[in-house]
Amino acid sequence: MTTRQHVGQLRSDLDNGNNSFQYKLLGTGAGSFSIDERTGDIFAIKKLDREEKSLYFLRAQVIDVTTGKAVEPESEFVIRVLDINDNEPKFLDEPYEATIPEMSPEGTFVIKVTANDADDPATGYHTRILYNLEQGQPYFSVEPTTGFYRFTVSEFAPSGTTIGKIMAYDDDIGENAEMDYSIEEDDSQTFDIITDNETQEGIVILKKKLDFEHQNHYGIRAKVKNRHVAEELATAHVNASSTYIKVQVEDEDEPPVFLLPYYIFGIPEEMPRGSIVGTVSAIDTDRRQCPIRYSITGSKMFHIHDNGTIITTNLLDREVSAWYNLSVTATEAYNLQQISSVPVYVQVININDHAPEFSEYYETYVCENAKYGEWHNVIHLQGGMPVEGVR
Repeated sequence: MTTRQHVGQLRSDLDNGNNSFQYKLLGTGAGSFSIDERTGDIFAIKKLDREEKSLYFLRAQVIDVTTGKAVEPESEFVIRVLDINDNEPKFLDEPYEATIPEMSPEGTFVIKVTANDADDPATGYHTRILYNLEQGQPYFSVEPTTGFYRFTVSEFAPSGTTIGKIMAYDDDIGENAEMDYSIEEDDSQTFDIITDNETQEGIVILKKKLDFEHQNHYGIRAKVKNRHVAEELATAHVNASSTYIKVQVEDEDEPPVFLLPYYIFGIPEEMPRGSIVGTVSAIDTDRRQCPIRYSITGSKMFHIHDNGTIITTNLLDREVSAWYNLSVTATEAYNLQQISSVPVYVQVININDHAPEFSEYYETYVCENAKYGEWHNVIHLQGGMPVEGVR
């Protein structure tokens, strides 16, 4: 305020305008104001700064100029300094520093910065602050306003899990302060919000299961409105207020996943030790993609390398075993509790490695005068391998 800014006027009900009364100011703030002794008009005589002092408590006297005595008891009054938008926002803890791991997914929280405006928050938009990045795009972005909530939830959370709570404020009391919360925007239809009638909070809940690998963050908008609005106030009533909610899905460690539900391989018998049977493969679907280690059970005739390749450790004989039922286990290198198994079936393929054999020793005879084509004893030839292998 500038010098001689008119503030207001004091006037006694007994003052008939004949200049018989004199007005005086008393109190600690009297040095910042002056009063016209005849009219009671009050003026600011110094520059006022609401951020330094917003209220001045003063006392006033009305004196009869003839007698020099007070006409009525002292009266107390308050001068409130109105705010103007004369303060720029200031960051509270600058400079800010933050670190973030490489390969972090889009939407990862980095840091929260806070600015403050010394102006009066009750006077419209004087303290409304909008944030923007001067450099750093397109790798980083900043929420333009502070009117948002940030929640985190595990990707393993079941449906119905409470994500967090939001709170709106109403200066009314009783039923006039009762509110209803609802979801205004949620394209994924993943979340819902219910109203706690006792605390007047909005409880954000999960409607369906999450998968970090499918989507790791969500943005939704919630709104709140009064439950009871008088008809005569309906036209002037603000229908609803809204806020933005960011939900970050936490990646949980999941076991490796094999690319196939089972594997079937075939290898000819009598192949040399170290021959390749086949390859299995498992992957870590988590964001960090932990290395996988393999092991094999079910037979000592096989070994598996770190890359999932199965080899023989001994000669295989189809006549000893035509099939091997194995189990391959994949284990995360950094978390041995995360394991998965898959069945592996190995067929030993027959090769022609046996000559035909007689089933027993035979002795027979024939007469010296036997004729051509005449039957005597029959000798049966039995091979030492399946018929399909006979050559």
